[in-house]
Amino acid sequence: MSASTDLVCAVQVDLLIKNCLIITVDPGRRVIPKGFIAVKDSRIVSIGSGEPSALTSDLAIDASGRIALPGFVCSHNHMYGVLTHGMPMEAASSNFRDLLNDFWWPHVEDRLNKNQIVAATRLACVEMAHSGTTCFADILEAPNSIPGALEAEAAVVKEVGLRGILSFEASERLGPEIRDASFKENLEFIKKWNRNDQNVRGKFCTHTLFTCSPEFLSRVRELANQFQAGIHIHLEEGVYETEFCLKKYKELPVQVYDRIGYLGSDLLASQCVHTRPEEIALFQKHG
Repeated sequence: MSASTDLVCAVQVDLLIKNCLIITVDPGRRVIPKGFIAVKDSRIVSIGSGEPSALTSDLAIDASGRIALPGFVCSHNHMYGVLTHGMPMEAASSNFRDLLNDFWWPHVEDRLNKNQIVAATRLACVEMAHSGTTCFADILEAPNSIPGALEAEAAVVKEVGLRGILSFEASERLGPEIRDASFKENLEFIKKWNRNDQNVRGKFCTHTLFTCSPEFLSRVRELANQFQAGIHIHLEEGVYETEFCLKKYKELPVQVYDRIGYLGSDLLASQCVHTRPEEIALFQKHG
């Protein structure tokens, strides 16, 4: 072997983290003591143990005494909700429906503008980054800030450097004009971002069965299938939705969704506080 091929050339990377305890969470569940992580072009290109003699970097972090593990994932979020921290209420609500009617809708969501959305998104993203949360699925409802509310959120998420699945909560509680504008907010965002960006993407989103008709939900499902974007919903956050469906449809909420063809493996159902075993079985049936 010639002298030139005997030489080991060091590979230049953008960031080198050394001397940390690495919890990989890979299929083998490896734990690497005194490990290193090499990052290039915003991607992890190598991990290992000991001193990475074949790697060099202008930016190196000695992480002695620290633990490195994959970022946490928040599967349901309302970034604008940070604006309500410490916000007083005139009176405590006795049930979930009154909380929506008396506080959350009139004093929070219906008053949001784009400046507030940008500020809330920036604070929420920084808090997530600080906690180790690197990926999240968010729902925004701000009927007086569309069009362009999701674009405002996306710009901040990109700036902070997180991965976000963004959606605008469409419902019929404020009438057909806002319903259609909310639906279009999701559709246009999905058309643009799901083609061009891997870190920020869109999902369709609807609120609940007491704010959305089966006809509207079927329309959303049709477009979600067409664009392969998935759907994010709230489900049985309070007992009101269960009681509403039993009275109106003589079925439990998930049974209604099943009957109208809304369920699928691309459905992200959040809350599920009052979901019953027979409903969970339907979820399992649809993956």
